[in-house]
Amino acid sequence: MAAPARKKGFLRWAFGPGPGRKDETHPAGIPRGKRKIASSLVGPYELRGRIGSGGMGTVYRARNLKTGKIVALKILPKEMARDARFRQRFVREANLAVTLRHENLVEGMEFGSCEGSYYCAMEFVPGWDCQKIINARGMFEEREAVAIAAQVASAIEYASSHDLVHRDIKPANIILDPQGNAKLTDLGLTRSYRPGRRRITRPGFTVGSPHYLSPEQARGRDDLDVRSDIFSLGATLYHMVTGVAPFDAETPALIVGRRLTEKLLDPREYAEVSAAFVRALERMMARAREDRYPDARSVRADLQRILSGGKPLAEELDPELSTVENRDAPSEEEAFVGTKRLAAILLPLFAGLVLGLGIGAAAFVSPAPEKEPPARELKPSKGVAINDLHALICGNVSGFLSEDQLRSTGISVLSCMYATQRLTSSSSVKVSSGRGYSLPILSLLLFPSG
Repeated sequence: MAAPARKKGFLRWAFGPGPGRKDETHPAGIPRGKRKIASSLVGPYELRGRIGSGGMGTVYRARNLKTGKIVALKILPKEMARDARFRQRFVREANLAVTLRHENLVEGMEFGSCEGSYYCAMEFVPGWDCQKIINARGMFEEREAVAIAAQVASAIEYASSHDLVHRDIKPANIILDPQGNAKLTDLGLTRSYRPGRRRITRPGFTVGSPHYLSPEQARGRDDLDVRSDIFSLGATLYHMVTGVAPFDAETPALIVGRRLTEKLLDPREYAEVSAAFVRALERMMARAREDRYPDARSVRADLQRILSGGKPLAEELDPELSTVENRDAPSEEEAFVGTKRLAAILLPLFAGLVLGLGIGAAAFVSPAPEKEPPARELKPSKGVAINDLHALICGNVSGFLSEDQLRSTGISVLSCMYATQRLTSSSSVKVSSGRGYSLPILSLLLFPSG
């Protein structure tokens, strides 16, 4: 698949005058004239132009008539305001926007209602969201995308410290200002994952944007936590560097199905990105949340290491556990070939070791005599105690019986098993006078007990 076109130097391209730029054209290719709307009032705000729309209403550029400040005004339409669930969700988003304060979150100012419509005034960010940038100029370079994702991870970390999960991390909800600062917006689906909190979303009901949902969110699980947002940030990062929406398909159901059953192509098939980037992305997009980064702080730290030319601290993930392919990981066929090669090296070594041990053992074991003299009865001599049986069995006979005693009895070999039995049952021992060590004695000499 051909990689989407990429235009370098986004900030200069988007915000600077640049050659051939015309003031009447929006950088995303939208004629400015079509973005104007008739002037109207919503509470103390005068609408100046439409910025965008989403599942929870439409956002306008507006001016506060009392202070003259330009704001982004989000309005919940009247027809949606009649639904208690939409109304509660909108009010909750407005409350969060006003309460939360972080440099990478769009700041909320106030909210209210007017003639049956609800509105929320937020900080106006003079920039464009990442989705429009991708549509207009193609994919981001690795360094650009990682720098943006690190800032978003910081916002996720802050929200997580308040027991909040965003549930809708995607390029369209990340706004860049002229200085390259990233702002995460649209808190409409944000909710607390603290046990006992009241839920607005029905259990088993999936919310969010299909391309970026974590597997557990796609299944409608009710116990989402920050690791779900980490997966969505990884999917967003994948889209930014490849220009390809993850798990894209014709319908939302097919998108979710692909996420649960298929893997994304290695991003290096589309763009020039580092192995360190792929390693972090694999961990962020692990299929099971237990295999992902445990928190947003770890994600941010590894992304900053990549920016500085280092390697992420996250351990390499088993390729079967991630939703992202890694072309550096061996395939099943390659792994099987590698196993065969390893076996081809180890088997001869093992065979040689066994053969060497066999030859060594044969050096200690002499052939049995053709004719064995009759066994004699021997009573233990003075000083031989049962407690010394271990040394006797191990062949240290000379330490207990004198050379004259051995010669007088004609003993040259002690049968260990038989001697043990006799010494523990009676005062006499039957011994054989054959030459050389027998196999029982050899085994005890090689592998002594106790």
